[in-house]
Amino acid sequence: MNASRSFKALALAGACGAGLALALGAPQAQAGPSDAWSQVDPADDHVQELARFAMDYFNQRSNDSMQHRLIKVLDARTRVLAGIAYKIDLLEGETECGKNTTTKEESRRCPLKEGGTRRRCTAEVWERSWENFTEVRSFDC
Repeated sequence: MNASRSFKALALAGACGAGLALALGAPQAQAGPSDAWSQVDPADDHVQELARFAMDYFNQRSNDSMQHRLIKVLDARTRVLAGIAYKIDLLEGETECGKNTTTKEESRRCPLKEGGTRRRCTAEVWERSWENFTEVRSFDC
């Protein structure tokens, strides 16, 4: 295969992959190499949903007696990796709700505790939407 055909095949494959990502509801990212992270809109509804999913993961694994909730998504990036990996920088805070007194949905609406902890964290979430698979790979504050 000559260089011109190789480039056309890669361009077509890239266009098909972008179309698949759009069809699956993934936010549009700026173009770049597949091993590089690409910026996405932190206000995107899907990014917000994944940030809340990561906070649920944090609350399940935290030893804190109080629920924590998402305050704001600060930055978001994606890369294609046998699915889509999201790296989400977020601000989270301690709420007035105890862990044993609220459901997951209620904890997302709990008021923030005055003087409670606030932290900047980074969550990495891996998603294969065609398999209905979402996993938090890491959550670091």
